[in-house]
Amino acid sequence: MLQLQRSPEQQAALNQLLDNQQNPKSTDYHRWLTAAEFGQAYGVAPQDLATIAGWLQSHGLTVNSVYPNGLLIDFSATAGQIREAFHTEIHALDVNGVAHIAI
Repeated sequence: MLQLQRSPEQQAALNQLLDNQQNPKSTDYHRWLTAAEFGQAYGVAPQDLATIAGWLQSHGLTVNSVYPNGLLIDFSATAGQIREAFHTEIHALDVNGVAHIAI
């Protein structure tokens, strides 16, 4: 999973919406959003999502799903593909008998 970050302006707007949704005097009181509405208002722009998905695919990674919230891309790849694409190391760790993978 690749988790993306919204802009500071979007975060401020989201924080305001969350406050308004809990304020009985607000027109946004209990006005819940679908994942698609949330993504449109507070997620990464569709063209940016497409660019990121294309970049992942250009490095041989498989994009399984772009979530409607506009903040998550589910992809799969081998450890070697991830190492090459993200220029990082991958380590297998054993912590108290439990296997972990760390990037």
